[in-house]
Amino acid sequence: MRAVARGAGADEEEAVQVWAAAEAAMRPRPVRKPAGYVPGRQITTGAGLAGAMEKVRAAADGPSLRRLAASPAPGPRLAQRPAQRAYRPAAAG
Repeated sequence: MRAVARGAGADEEEAVQVWAAAEAAMRPRPVRKPAGYVPGRQITTGAGLAGAMEKVRAAADGPSLRRLAASPAPGPRLAQRPAQRAYRPAAAG
């Protein structure tokens, strides 16, 4: 780019800036949407699972585990007994 600008008698720095602006206009950076909170991401311990379950319950106005297990919401069902077992570490601590 500099050689072309120099050969044309144009300002090299201005040519570089114009070229960079044109290239950026042709290839805009993709806009990345921030990910919302997704229960279950990065849960590695029983306490982490219990904490995530507590967030879900709080967001749903604190339903019982039985009510959560019976929920008709789409997605995988949560059986009541495993929910109680997973939730127990937070309740005990």
